[in-house]
Amino acid sequence: MTYDYIIFNSNPSRTQKIRGVGAHRIANEIRELGKSCLVVDYIDYITVRDYKKILKKSMGSNTKAIGFSVGWILLLDSEDRDTNKLDSGNAAEIAHLRRNIEKKTGDDRLLGMMVADQFFEEMVNYAKSLHPVKVFIGGPKAMVFTEEIAPYLDYVFHGYSENMIVDFVTDMDNCPRNLNYDFKSQNGDFDFKKSATYYEENSFITSSEILQIELSRGCKFKCKFCNFPMIGDKHAAANIKDPEVFKDELIRNYEMFGVTKYSISDDTFNDSIEKVELFTKAVSDLPFTPKFWAYIRADLLVTEPDQIPLLHEMGLAECWMGIETFTHKAGQAIGKGMHPDKIKQMLYDAKSVWGRDVMTQSGFIIGLPYESSYEFEQNTIEFLQRKDCPLDRVGFNALHIVPPVYMNTYDILYLSEFDRNYEKYGYYFPYQNVAGKENYWKKDDDTDVNSYEEAVELRDFYKPFENGHAEFADMFRTAIDYEPFMDYNNIHGKSHEEHVKLLDSMPDPLAFMKSRIRQKYVDPLLDSL
Repeated sequence: MTYDYIIFNSNPSRTQKIRGVGAHRIANEIRELGKSCLVVDYIDYITVRDYKKILKKSMGSNTKAIGFSVGWILLLDSEDRDTNKLDSGNAAEIAHLRRNIEKKTGDDRLLGMMVADQFFEEMVNYAKSLHPVKVFIGGPKAMVFTEEIAPYLDYVFHGYSENMIVDFVTDMDNCPRNLNYDFKSQNGDFDFKKSATYYEENSFITSSEILQIELSRGCKFKCKFCNFPMIGDKHAAANIKDPEVFKDELIRNYEMFGVTKYSISDDTFNDSIEKVELFTKAVSDLPFTPKFWAYIRADLLVTEPDQIPLLHEMGLAECWMGIETFTHKAGQAIGKGMHPDKIKQMLYDAKSVWGRDVMTQSGFIIGLPYESSYEFEQNTIEFLQRKDCPLDRVGFNALHIVPPVYMNTYDILYLSEFDRNYEKYGYYFPYQNVAGKENYWKKDDDTDVNSYEEAVELRDFYKPFENGHAEFADMFRTAIDYEPFMDYNNIHGKSHEEHVKLLDSMPDPLAFMKSRIRQKYVDPLLDSL
């Protein structure tokens, strides 16, 4: 079969089997228009040879365009731009993984690496040599592919693209190269509340996988460090998925693939107790018991404690609480002003209800205003070192602020309050007009963490503690089709010691992921075309 549209989809993690949901969301909108669309997942694990085979089998005279989702592609450094600085958090770790992948040549090169290492033009030209198709690209890093850098691309989608793709499919010739308009104010009639993401049989999803699902869009909060696209939206409550649509998605995935595990991708899942109640009721009507991972805002569990048992009842199995800091003044500076003692007590209260049924994770940012290394040690590290600490896993990151030089160089779509108004919060950049490794923030606020480098040094100092705090076979790791991980319900309640033994038994994750994705996805896909 040949397809009208083909989308190659990047994957969020190199060591965990997770599919980017955006490409499948857009494919659904294309199919609603009566057009066929093939989504090819895991481009970080398919080779150039695979890419060529897929195109030869799936392209025909009816093929209008092929697309690439680069939401998770990390572009490596080049002579003229240091794109790692556009990423925060685990950018350096991902870059390290990429650089240590087995070296490939010719058609054995990995497609994701071809995009990341700027050989993308070669891939685009190959597709166009087979058939005169248009090539488009989308995802949160798409803005890097400017017309000057990537003149070989025909279209670039910026931001949420449900209505943009309708305009594109129905009137491609009259679309500008850069499509960029908010999902609520564009030409189409996309209704998030009724939107669903359905996977095709040739997605070859296995029952152990964790699928992403979006239950709402937008966040009424506006933390100063957050650059999510729709933060501070006081009307976010209007963009909640219809519970019947939610149930239909879960039932379809269960009946087709046996999937029961989901990652809720909402910016803040528990932003209101009414929302939590709504989806808890929806889950109670399902013919199976799903498990969920979600972003949970900690202070809302203090002000709305009834959320704690409701989340448990709904099937919350793992959650990320972005606490960021236990230093009160620093929390107030970033938009999280609740006193840390209340947050700490809530963590104990929640754990007393959840027990081992819900694994709790949290992240802390180093380099925030008004927090010294001493305060970080006293307020955060000492709490995390308690034998009865209710957090199962922690992570530390140095505060990331996009340097001004990159805001001038690229049309960066999403910026945080710190990115836009860093000077207001005491940060400055000594080399504002120089693209290079020195281009990091500095500050002087009577603390001893007055530069990005110092924040990184402190983060690295506590890294061994982070890794050793508590290891467990989390939901994402259990998605990789490794036999001892397959029964998630069985291993979820095990002790930390038992989880460590399970993790120690796992083969090298990169090699294992490569073999499993080849066996479970790439080869079946090629055979099916």
